[in-house]
Amino acid sequence: MKNIISRKQKIAIACIAVLVLAVWAILFYRINAEYPARKDHFIEQGKTETVNDVGITAQKAWFLTSGELMSHYDIPEKQIKDMNLGNCLTLMVQVKFTNRSSKTQQTEFIHLVAQSGAWAQGTDPFLLRQTNKDLDDYDHVTLKSGEEKTITLPYTISSAQFPASEWSKIRTRQYEILATLYPVAQRFQLSPS
Repeated sequence: MKNIISRKQKIAIACIAVLVLAVWAILFYRINAEYPARKDHFIEQGKTETVNDVGITAQKAWFLTSGELMSHYDIPEKQIKDMNLGNCLTLMVQVKFTNRSSKTQQTEFIHLVAQSGAWAQGTDPFLLRQTNKDLDDYDHVTLKSGEEKTITLPYTISSAQFPASEWSKIRTRQYEILATLYPVAQRFQLSPS
C-alpha cells in the first residue's frame, strides 16, 4: 500500500502546526498582559474606600418588608401593590459619599449594584425617591469639594427570584455592593440586621 502523505507534506503540516501554535501563544500572552485577570478587593462594612475620587462607606444595612416600607416612608398601599412589592424584601443600605477631590464629583447610583451569589440588583428608583426626599437627582449624587452626603440606597429582593427553599434563608445570605468591576472589583461587604 502506498503512503498517501509524503514525507515533505508531513514536515510542511508539522511546520504549519508549530507556527499556528506559536502565533496563538504570542497572542494569548499579549492579551493577558494587556488585560490581566480581575482582582477582588473586599471592604468591610463601616470602612471607607475611594472610588473615582469619592469616598464611599457602607455604614449599615437592614431589611424592610412591604408593610415596614409603608409605615416608615409613608408609601401608600396602592403603590406597594402597583409595584408588586407584596412578596418582596427591601435591602436598605445607608451609604456615606465624601468628595475627596478639589473638583465637583458625581457618583451614579446605577454603578452601585447589590449582589448575593448569582442574584444582583440595582437601586430601586421609586423607593430611592421615597427614602431620600432631600435628593435633587434620583440617579446620582453631586458633591462639591469636601462635601459629604449620606443616602439610603434601596434594593428590592423579590421572592420570584429565588426558589422557596432559598427564600426562607434570604436574610442570612451574604450581601455586598459592587462599586467597580475591572481591573479591581471593589466589593463593599454588608451585614444586614
